[in-house]
Amino acid sequence: MPLISQRGHRGEGLAQPETAIKVVTWADALSAPAELVRDLVAPLAPGSLLAITHASPDSDPKMMRAAADHYDRAVITTRLRTKPEIDRFAVRAGREIEVLEPGTVFQPYWRPENGQVPPGLYHGYAMLARLR
Repeated sequence: MPLISQRGHRGEGLAQPETAIKVVTWADALSAPAELVRDLVAPLAPGSLLAITHASPDSDPKMMRAAADHYDRAVITTRLRTKPEIDRFAVRAGREIEVLEPGTVFQPYWRPENGQVPPGLYHGYAMLARLR
């Protein structure tokens, strides 16, 4: 079942480029997150952008697991993913895409203010891609 309703749109898909932002941290392995991303981008026009931000255990596994466990108890199940797992969302988007520079990086590295990245541990990745 597509995530985006065609109701209210004329013709197939969306005619103009749009920015699609989908945080898939909440989609566990059983809910097929790659398929969620594919369904999200399917109706978008060429030139649209796909932004993915995602929590990851890569820089501090113990602390991030504790944070995810807290979220699991308080709100909703959290799924931490590594950089290769996050990169696969772009590969499996079902369309040709161009991952924009600097690629999939810890969030502070994505276009840092004044080109300076503050020192520290980072808890999530960011990636931006253009749909063709």
